[in-house]
Amino acid sequence: MKFTELLERISKKDKLYNEFTIVIKKNGKEKRRNIISPVSDLKYYQKQVLVELSKIACLNASPYSFAWKKKSSIGKCLEPHIGSSILIEADIKDFFGNVTKHQALSFFHSIPAELREVLGLTSEDLFCKLFGVEIDGEWKLPQGFPTSPIVANFARKLIDINLNYYFTMVGGNFTVYGDNIIVSFNHALGNAEINETKDMIRRTCSFYGFEADKFRVSKSHHEQKVLGVVINKSLRPSRKYISNVVGKCVDLAKLAKDGVPLKISDKLRGQLEYIKTSKRDYDYCVNLLKRAYFVDSINHC
Repeated sequence: MKFTELLERISKKDKLYNEFTIVIKKNGKEKRRNIISPVSDLKYYQKQVLVELSKIACLNASPYSFAWKKKSSIGKCLEPHIGSSILIEADIKDFFGNVTKHQALSFFHSIPAELREVLGLTSEDLFCKLFGVEIDGEWKLPQGFPTSPIVANFARKLIDINLNYYFTMVGGNFTVYGDNIIVSFNHALGNAEINETKDMIRRTCSFYGFEADKFRVSKSHHEQKVLGVVINKSLRPSRKYISNVVGKCVDLAKLAKDGVPLKISDKLRGQLEYIKTSKRDYDYCVNLLKRAYFVDSINHC
């Protein structure tokens, strides 16, 4: 189906997205998160747009970001930080929610004009309508849209470039995974230098409209755990981490048998890539998902 035909179908819809709430349990506490998900036709359109955009190198956003990318993984993100003397992490608060309309339109204009025409993106207003939502009169980038990660990664590109330049100059290592900022040093730092590192991350994020919070500092004699992975000496996943990934795959397979049309997430894809060091568990997960008809979702295998 051509993009123009699909957009014509979408234009006839009374609403373009659904809202629902999910409950996340962490450390014994419940946290509610509101999710906005596009209707089926719009979701299909967005996924086809992603296929076309993935062919354009300039839209792959920050080279230091390892989330939501093909042929990438948590392992590749954490590799530069193995065995570091000092590890400093921070989160970007409400990452998708703080992407501005202006930043999203910068992404829109970075798409070559001839491709925008093929995709049927004829105006800024249409782009904003198809790739975001209006909440209380303000344009927002929803967490549940398939295209939101690539737009968000593009919006934060200058943050990553500036932070990487700074930390390279002072002998550090810098990578990003989703809303996680990871910095490490192979030499000792005093408290003043650690605070200076935090301030640099805060100031740079703030300059581009984001807020860095939840800073975590660990030294070589501490357990240096990032994204659920201990990286003090090697990148081999712990037995607990592998069991968690296997459990997620088992749950997905059960849901598929019940007829729930779910696909493997980018996060789980990265986790699968990471546990390849445990061949038996990796093969088990892949075969399980293949049997559950997730072949298209695990094309990295």
